[in-house]
Amino acid sequence: MKRVLAMALFGLAVTAPAPIAFADDDDDHRGRGYSVSQYEAMHIAYSFGLAWFKEIKRGNGNWEIEGCTGDGREIEIDISGRSGEIIKLEYEDDDKC
Repeated sequence: MKRVLAMALFGLAVTAPAPIAFADDDDDHRGRGYSVSQYEAMHIAYSFGLAWFKEIKRGNGNWEIEGCTGDGREIEIDISGRSGEIIKLEYEDDDKC
C-alpha cells in the first residue's frame, strides 16, 4: 500500500506543471498599447509547441515568453502586443528543461 501511494505521489510530482512567472498579473495591459493580453499571448505560444512556461514578461511592445516544449526543448517566443504576430521563435536542444 505504501508503495502504491509513493508511486502516485511521484506521478503527481512529475506531471505537475512548473510555476508560471507572470509579468504583472494584476493587469492584462490593454489600453497601454497592448491589444493582446498576456493570457492571449500564452495561448498563441501554446499553438507553437509551448508545454509549460518559465517566464512571461512584456517589453518594447512585445510579450517575451520562455518555457519548454513537450519533448524537453527550451523555447523562446516574442509576440507583438499589438497584433499577436510572432516576432521571434527559437528552439534550443540543450538540457535546460
